[in-house]
Amino acid sequence: MRTVPSTSVELEEGQAILSVLAKILARGLASEQRDTVLRGMPVVVNKRNADEFTFYRALLDTYESRKELDFAVDLFRRIEGTRSFYQDVGVDLDRLRLMVNRHQARTQRTSQPFAFVLMPFREEHFAVYERTIKPTLENLGCHVEHAKDVHTVERIVDAIFSQIARAQFIVADTTGKNPNVFYEIGYAHALGKKVILLVQDAQDIPFDIAGLRHIQYRPQALHALAMDLRATANTLLRDALELAA
Repeated sequence: MRTVPSTSVELEEGQAILSVLAKILARGLASEQRDTVLRGMPVVVNKRNADEFTFYRALLDTYESRKELDFAVDLFRRIEGTRSFYQDVGVDLDRLRLMVNRHQARTQRTSQPFAFVLMPFREEHFAVYERTIKPTLENLGCHVEHAKDVHTVERIVDAIFSQIARAQFIVADTTGKNPNVFYEIGYAHALGKKVILLVQDAQDIPFDIAGLRHIQYRPQALHALAMDLRATANTLLRDALELAA
């Protein structure tokens, strides 16, 4: 999702989001907590205990060079997703959440939906992704990525968290009870993301998410998976458009 600030409204929206972000970074988080949320981000702040204005200038410089707010939305989601570990930022976080949601609702009306796929790094799962998951979602107009598609200098876990934060919805395969996949699903749920859960064997569904709907599939019957995935994703995309209207 790229949003060039071509109008004064977009520019003011971007500056307002960055202003509240700077306030939270300078006043709401301890230095080690700031280090955590800024790790792997493109924002360059030379002083560890910088003031609010210094953070704002660093955020604004990044915005002006990248011509998009994805990094700011990602940074907000990192703060929001782990807020229980931080000092209370109260009304500032609530205000930022409202502005970010408004910004995303506006941009998603004209942007290609982004779906991020979580699954074990195994050849048999890559085959399901390439043969069924990716083409099915692309036929719905989505941009689709798996962690193996990410090319970055960031730590892979930071890159995955960034993609989860940016995604409109997540597709996660819990087959094999892979701990990394469950960890990433938990992060996605903490951010309030919609997650489409897939599984081959119902025995691989742990108790904590047993109450959530899973699309059960067989590798020998991927056409059925494609039909179920298409219907579910279509509903999510339609609901998102109605909320943004």
